[in-house]
Amino acid sequence: MNPDRPFQLFLFSVEPTLVKTATAAGVDGFIVDWEQNGKENRQTGYDTQINANTLDDLKRVRSCTDALVICRLNAYGLATKSEIEKAVAAGADEVLLPMVRTVEEVECVIGQVRERCRVGILIETMSAVSLASSISHSRYPEYT
Repeated sequence: MNPDRPFQLFLFSVEPTLVKTATAAGVDGFIVDWEQNGKENRQTGYDTQINANTLDDLKRVRSCTDALVICRLNAYGLATKSEIEKAVAAGADEVLLPMVRTVEEVECVIGQVRERCRVGILIETMSAVSLASSISHSRYPEYT
């Protein structure tokens, strides 16, 4: 992070021309969005964007930029391990875990990643809000 800027600018995009243009313009990074499971039901009636990005999209973005590339996974579940392995192999600098509900989910993801990339979490459920202190003091405090 640039110490002269108190925030970072990220763009949700997998379009190569836009990624290259945005990189040249100084965007800090890109988010490739794999989160789809249950998202349509959760966001029905809201004016939100639901992406359907793929492994090939992640590979394409990685090949277009040296900027930070974050891959937002689906909420923790049976496919998480596979999603992490694919994201890391495709060059993600960070995996982002949405809809966190337990400390154990966070610890499992951090353990699976094994320092191969950064781990970000989204505190967007009431259970995660109530566990925020526990999450921040989990077994892997250097990552939370």
